[in-house]
Amino acid sequence: VGFFAITSRVLTECVCRHTPMVLSDLVDEDKVLNMRPKTMSAMVMGTNAFFTKPGESLAPMLGWAVLNSGSANTPGQGPDPQLQKLLFQCLVIGPFLLASLQLILWTRYNLKGSYLEKIKELVTQRDVEGASGTFEGAWAPTNQTAIAHDEAKMN
Repeated sequence: VGFFAITSRVLTECVCRHTPMVLSDLVDEDKVLNMRPKTMSAMVMGTNAFFTKPGESLAPMLGWAVLNSGSANTPGQGPDPQLQKLLFQCLVIGPFLLASLQLILWTRYNLKGSYLEKIKELVTQRDVEGASGTFEGAWAPTNQTAIAHDEAKMN
């Protein structure tokens, strides 16, 4: 159980530290595919915070309520099997199910490799063109078609 707790903590921290990078890649992809002059980063980050912050606040309270509901044993007795079962569910089964769900969802993430490099290149080109006052090249329909074609190939 100790190994699981340490591994779970390390893996979740790794994912939490990489989430902003993934979100910024999604913002760049949105800017390129929808030909936006500015990114929608504030909306993406705000939506992420809207869903994650309540979960971070409510999870400890929910855990306490679950553990408190099963702690009705009398002093002097050994560990309550019902409480041990609740602890196992909170510490092992819950994170395992959520990690499995997260793994399934991350398999749909295809913004990587050459496709990601092409997106980054187009965003950089667009930013350079925006600074120089010309808005062509990166936003030509042929380039957007090529990106959509590459995206279809990767799926």
